[in-house]
Amino acid sequence: AIYRRVISDEPENADALHLLGALCSRTGRVAEARALLSRAIQADPSVPQFHNNLGSLLGRMERPAEAAVHLRQAIRLRPDYAEAHLNLGIALEQVGQVDHAEAAFRQAAQLKPKWPQARRSLGTLLRTLGRGDEAETELRAAIAAAPDDIENYSQLAAVYASQGRIEETTNCYRDAAARHPNAAAPHSDLLHLLHYDPALTAEALLCEAKQWAQKHAEPLRGEVQPPGNDRSPDRRLRIGFVSADLREHPVARLMLPILRFLDRSRFEIFCYSDVAKPEETTSELRKLSDGWRETANLTDAALANLVRQDGIDVLVDLGGHMGGNRLLTFARKPAPVQFTHFNYPDTTGMTAMDWRITDELSEPTGSGADRFSTERLMRLPHCAWCYDPGDPTPPVGPLPATANVFVTFGCLNKPLKVTRPAVALWSRILRSVENSRLMLLTGDRESRHVRSRFADHGIDDRRLTFVGLRPRYAFLELFKQIDIALDPFPYNGGVTTCDGLWMGVPHVTLAGNSYMARQGLMLLTNLGLDDLIARDMEDYHQLAVSLAADLSRLTALRSEMRSRLAKSSLMDCEGFARDLGAAFRQIWKH
Repeated sequence: AIYRRVISDEPENADALHLLGALCSRTGRVAEARALLSRAIQADPSVPQFHNNLGSLLGRMERPAEAAVHLRQAIRLRPDYAEAHLNLGIALEQVGQVDHAEAAFRQAAQLKPKWPQARRSLGTLLRTLGRGDEAETELRAAIAAAPDDIENYSQLAAVYASQGRIEETTNCYRDAAARHPNAAAPHSDLLHLLHYDPALTAEALLCEAKQWAQKHAEPLRGEVQPPGNDRSPDRRLRIGFVSADLREHPVARLMLPILRFLDRSRFEIFCYSDVAKPEETTSELRKLSDGWRETANLTDAALANLVRQDGIDVLVDLGGHMGGNRLLTFARKPAPVQFTHFNYPDTTGMTAMDWRITDELSEPTGSGADRFSTERLMRLPHCAWCYDPGDPTPPVGPLPATANVFVTFGCLNKPLKVTRPAVALWSRILRSVENSRLMLLTGDRESRHVRSRFADHGIDDRRLTFVGLRPRYAFLELFKQIDIALDPFPYNGGVTTCDGLWMGVPHVTLAGNSYMARQGLMLLTNLGLDDLIARDMEDYHQLAVSLAADLSRLTALRSEMRSRLAKSSLMDCEGFARDLGAAFRQIWKH
């Protein structure tokens, strides 16, 4: 109000225009902020802060090229302006000029060596460029400068994760959770990471999940309101799906069959999208939804209120304890029935989450799986999710061993799944199959730590091939170089396994005792390939070695695998949608 009075008396007062523009920017009124900051520059173009703040705003408005013009002007007016160098780096990274962005971030860090934002921005960029060791140095400096900033730990954990360093990744999240005991997100991140640790038992994971819920979810029970939903058992139900991954992500591909085939005469589908930057896939999902809500800027409490206003009958969580989850919305019980479904492989630990969707193969009735879940288990008859390969996909290629005269094993799952027991077993397989190779999804610059693990088991570096992340079509093309896929354990592949099967590559898997350790079993059983499911490590070794010696069978499997998958329950999207709809109806009646 004061700034507006000043501007009313002095319309060209540059300071008042700038300060009001900065205030509007901080409170989300971006259009007004842009106009005010532009007027401030017109009134006095010699002030570097005016240009910096407008450039920063334009960057947040996703107008990075315009932002860079103003930020460069700020630097011309004041070459030692660290904030302008940082903001310029952000804008240049947005337009893909990563070399220039790196230089800008380095300049900001040089001007302010103990400025955590500069060191973190540089470290994060270096991580995306696959320069993990350099990124680690910068992010450690950011943590030293700002030990209470959770984002610094998250970025350093991402560096370790890309290198398959499970212990260091877990310790990062432990440190963040210890420094912020009242923050749910780092504790969720830690809980998710613990699933990659082969030493942890189901009992330990359940205990950790319950501790998370007791600390973060249970205190919100006072916000639970009695549901006002119509209790008619057979009426059309409103189903809500909550996710931060309705974009180019496996969750989005798993959602497509539900949106396409769930019976709309019986169900009305709402999607609560926490995607900050919608993509083409987001638009496709939106078109298939009956109701679409952009929720990235809503608090957990505000999202719960929105769900209540929409009259949702069954609310489905698609995140579990994965990053960007909304479990604290579910803790407020905004819908009378609440599910957690795919993406996260375990219990949430919450009493407010009523059910978890699984299947008879992953967690068989009578197996004891129920006692490790705070939710009741709803077992679908065939599979808990449905695979849609998307379009286009590459054709299946010939068996590479025929031309190579050696067998190539492969695992294109995230590096964290390449556990020490898996490395030991895979090294034994490589030693047993003469001249064989192994392809892993770890950028070449990030591979030093993985290479050393194999070296400890006597595997020559030349027998390992490392490939980095790439767009989906190119990722699928990688399977043309693989003869046999080795499923990681204890955290099996899921969608990635289906991708490999779609490209004709048989998988050898080790059946475990939990949902995450039985995804390989579930997938191969549905394809009638029970003979590729190992019951113990010795069996896994024998299956892989014998399959590598049988090129005629590998050729036959490669030629028929796509057809097997297409005809299986895994790609019967209509059947899956019927099963899921029946589960919704059964639980609603219950």
